[in-house]
Amino acid sequence: MDSQTIIFLIFGLVLSVSGVSIIIWLGERATLECYRLTANQVTCTLKQSTLRKTKTRSLEKNQLQGAEVVRHRDSDGDSVYRLELLTDSGRIPLTQLKSSDRRGKRRKAEIINGFLSNPEQQTLKIVQDDRWFALLLGGGLTAAGLRLLIGALEALSRQ
Repeated sequence: MDSQTIIFLIFGLVLSVSGVSIIIWLGERATLECYRLTANQVTCTLKQSTLRKTKTRSLEKNQLQGAEVVRHRDSDGDSVYRLELLTDSGRIPLTQLKSSDRRGKRRKAEIINGFLSNPEQQTLKIVQDDRWFALLLGGGLTAAGLRLLIGALEALSRQ
């Protein structure tokens, strides 16, 4: 086995495992459902799902105070954004993924804040689905890794 084949095997394996890990760990879907009990009382349920687990959290009467888009910096120093729910016990990220989609996150924050300030609106449902991002990134890495592995195995079979 030559050194190039070993390198292809190692990189192929690393890329494949990384891609699958991204799909499993970063692919998240969050659903916030709120119901108005009275003009001044709101109860909400936040359901956050990944491939490995689902977490459901109840935000009881008036615990949800609002929503805000928070700017963070990525490793390159670029701005990335995350929608966070403001509660009486602290901030709760809608999903863990931070992305450049400030406009979409701002629109969701406006919808949440509008519901909280409008006693006439009885229900609210917000969905943020970040699974597509994880699937694209993780799928691309997995495909590249598998191609390297296949190439290495073909080289081994010719030896």
